[in-house]
Amino acid sequence: MATFSTIANAFSVVGLADIVVRATVELYALIKRTSSNSKSAKELLAAVKDLAAVVAEVRLWAGAYEQSLFAQEDGQCVSDNITIALEECGKQIRELAQRLAGVSNARKDWLQRITGRVAFALSGEQMQHSLRMLIYHQTAIRGLMLARGG
Repeated sequence: MATFSTIANAFSVVGLADIVVRATVELYALIKRTSSNSKSAKELLAAVKDLAAVVAEVRLWAGAYEQSLFAQEDGQCVSDNITIALEECGKQIRELAQRLAGVSNARKDWLQRITGRVAFALSGEQMQHSLRMLIYHQTAIRGLMLARGG
């Protein structure tokens, strides 16, 4: 039977993954609301969707991990690196969402709100940075899961 600390560790990873998935869903909706149908906005939406899928995989994997032989026989916990990666990912998603929300809220009059959908809320450089950050987190989390047998 898995030890209490092993179960608590897996449970905390599941909870953290839930929080990150919710943040990615909120970010997706915010990007959809504040962006045009530009190629860069579509790429960012796809990256957010892919990241949410990866984090959802982590959630399922961590939930099953506590029932695995690793946890039951050896008392092995989910790697701290996965927890750290999820925390950093969640932090950067919230920062991006705050930046987008700030730009969106700054558009006060109706004309700005209408024309704001034509030009995406982020500059090209910010868009590329955000896209790289999302892809980095997908790759890092997948790599950590593979290293742990997920």
